[in-house]
Amino acid sequence: ATAMKGALTYKNMKVQQVMTPIDNTFMLSVDEKLNFETIAKIFKSGYSRIPVYEIDQNNVIGLLFVKDLIFVDPSCNTRVADFVELFGRAAHVCWVDDTLGDVLRELKKGRSHMALVQDVNQQDDTGNDPFYELVGIVTLEDIIEEIIGEEIIDETDTSVGGGKSIKVDRGEDGGTFRWERLCLLDSKIVDQMLS
Repeated sequence: ATAMKGALTYKNMKVQQVMTPIDNTFMLSVDEKLNFETIAKIFKSGYSRIPVYEIDQNNVIGLLFVKDLIFVDPSCNTRVADFVELFGRAAHVCWVDDTLGDVLRELKKGRSHMALVQDVNQQDDTGNDPFYELVGIVTLEDIIEEIIGEEIIDETDTSVGGGKSIKVDRGEDGGTFRWERLCLLDSKIVDQMLS
């Protein structure tokens, strides 16, 4: 019954109702280097698609897919900008008042499972013209959750909900990968620790 209700109502819901606010997203600057520390930070974030911005977070130039990192040698310190340019993965953009039905139709075309949500910021006190502002992201998973009426929690989620405010309980041991083990993969760290 919940899924039937969700299937009937999701098409008219606005993106703003289900999006994750931009302050709760994980993004990378084009100036960062894909060294061991950055790759570990990406791995620890648990996300499969990372928006990459230039200058400020309102200027997303593309997406970094975590699966593409298999081609990166952390010792080369490849710039994020070069990596994004190489793969050329663009981000779909939608508006806060678009409906989930319209966004789902676009995401189903296969360009991406994530869309950047933008709005017009007209509250500039300096008297400048209004400008486009990135306010959040919406994913295919967010839309499916609205249809089935339940949160989907995968093995990398640390919290649930668009606001990312509810921590996932994985039991006593956490049931997750122990992040300190990553140090064993970095020869520089091992060389510093062992004689």
